Amino acid sequence: MNAILAWILSTFLFLSPAIFAQPTTAPDTRTSPYADGVAPDKYGVWPTEDFETGQAPLWLQTWLLQPAYNLRGLLAFGSQNDSIVALYKGKIVYEWYADGWDQDTQHTINSATKSVTSALVGIAIAEGYINSIEDKVVDYFPDLDILIDKERKEQITI
Repeated sequence: MNAILAWILSTFLFLSPAIFAQPTTAPDTRTSPYADGVAPDKYGVWPTEDFETGQAPLWLQTWLLQPAYNLRGLLAFGSQNDSIVALYKGKIVYEWYADGWDQDTQHTINSATKSVTSALVGIAIAEGYINSIEDKVVDYFPDLDILIDKERKEQITI
């Protein structure tokens, strides 16, 4: 019971700035697709070799990030967070690394890969490289020779 209560409390602490203080209008970084398929960078930070730093918006209470993530990590079978990086409008507004970790340390990112992949698929569709998520994956690899379970694998869609 205590673990459940602690999880609920940590989740509330983590989400409360976003729920109670986030602006009610859509961020101005959202734009409609342009004729050439590329939206201009309104903040002048992309592409870049290094991320610039910036100031966090008032609704993002960065002092809550580390304690909230650590508490959730402890509740998730004792796991610990090794780093937190928060960006706002393309600039780093909060960065923290546990002892022994830094920005050059390779990290296991697990499910974050799915989020990045889905964002890239959305960009590829918007820019016309992919027609639809219903397209078959094999259509994009015409030289691929599937050796095992060919019929089933040919049915996989993006």
